[in-house]
Amino acid sequence: MKSWLPRWFSAGPCALIAGVIACRSGVARTSSDVTAVVSGMGGSLESVPYIKLYVEFSNQTTRSITVEAYRVVWPRGRTDVSDIRFLLGPGETKTRTVRINYDASLKATDFRVEVLDWR
Repeated sequence: MKSWLPRWFSAGPCALIAGVIACRSGVARTSSDVTAVVSGMGGSLESVPYIKLYVEFSNQTTRSITVEAYRVVWPRGRTDVSDIRFLLGPGETKTRTVRINYDASLKATDFRVEVLDWR
């Protein structure tokens, strides 16, 4: 009768520790937890022409997350944005802007946003 008791007590903490490690390392994350889309675009107000993209990030989880890097891709190029760090609360949406080289043939639907790193 007493033989199962030590095994049960040792299995409980091990399972708890494994669960904490899995959550902290991001194992349970899915690509649909954080979404990012180009919600609009505008031109430059300066003498050097560029396109300003408005990128909208949405947190679909029930916990706060931090976005640390993303990539904007279009038919003839891409740009990586890695010098950012902002917090999204549960269900929150935030908009960020990014500049790209001017190309008159581009429209907002030509762009795709990939979230590269978030915790």
